[in-house]
Amino acid sequence: MYLLLNLNFIDYYFYEETLNIILASSFVLITANIILFSVQLCIDSRYERKNMFYFLFLSWYPLFYWMINAITNVFALPKALRRKKGVYATWKSPDRGSKTR
Repeated sequence: MYLLLNLNFIDYYFYEETLNIILASSFVLITANIILFSVQLCIDSRYERKNMFYFLFLSWYPLFYWMINAITNVFALPKALRRKKGVYATWKSPDRGSKTR
């Protein structure tokens, strides 16, 4: 208990290594994303004139992509683990009147 009371969570040196790894990886991801999307938007600018508006959202795309991916995994993993063993995951489409009686 004494250790928990004496921890200084605001101390910069406590987070120094963790923050460096997180900041470096996010910088690399955002830089690669901006380069790839910029090239794509420049190539596509011949056909779509309003593409330059999307430059504002280039750095936010990976954030939302990874958040949606993480949320999907949180909900899908328990369902996948609770499935019956040896049963294939198949899609059962509802009848839309295509079958004749």
